[in-house]
Amino acid sequence: MFAAALVFEMTNMLFPGYHRALMDKNKINYMLFYLLDIIIHWLPLQAFYEPPLDCVQDEFVSKIVAFAFNLFWGLLISGWTLDLSNVYSPLNVQDWYILWVLVFVLTLAAP
Repeated sequence: MFAAALVFEMTNMLFPGYHRALMDKNKINYMLFYLLDIIIHWLPLQAFYEPPLDCVQDEFVSKIVAFAFNLFWGLLISGWTLDLSNVYSPLNVQDWYILWVLVFVLTLAAP
C-alpha cells in the first residue's frame, strides 16, 4: 500500500502537471484533490499499518503477495493492459509500465 501511495505522489514529479490533469479530469479543485489523496492513500496506511515481520523470508513473501494483489487489481481495472489512463489521467503505456516497476521496487524496499 505504501509503495502505491508513494508512486502516486512521485507521478507528479516524473510527469509534471499530472496531478493538475487529474484534477481537471475529475473537475475538482486543488484542496479537495489533496484532501482525497490523504483519505484514499495515506489514512489507510495509518489504519492498517503492520510492523515488519521478524523473519526476512516471511516479510519478502508478504511483500510479493501484496504486490501480486496490487498487480491483479491493475490488470482487472485496465482490461489486462496495466494502462490505468481510464482510471487516472492519460499517460503512455510505457510510462504506466515504469510506474508499475516503481511500485514493485518500492514494495520490496519499503518497511
